[in-house]
Amino acid sequence: MVTKCANPSCMNLFRYLRGGKVFLIDSPPPMLENSKNFRETSRRSEFFWLCERCSRHMSVSLDRNGNPVTAWRSTASRVVDTSSWT
Repeated sequence: MVTKCANPSCMNLFRYLRGGKVFLIDSPPPMLENSKNFRETSRRSEFFWLCERCSRHMSVSLDRNGNPVTAWRSTASRVVDTSSWT
């Protein structure tokens, strides 16, 4: 259950869906013993929430080990408001 912002350094509590961004992260299925096959039925999904302030600059994804992490988005992936460009 989501209770606070996924950014470990942020203490904002989750209260409403109207602010911030919710991420659904699918963890990779565990490896079968002595096999290279993945067990598709044991995939785990989990929700993470970033508050409005953190979601402007951060995202939630999986690291190499399949653990969820928050990371700063690169400047290339930031949303740019072009409505004022003429």
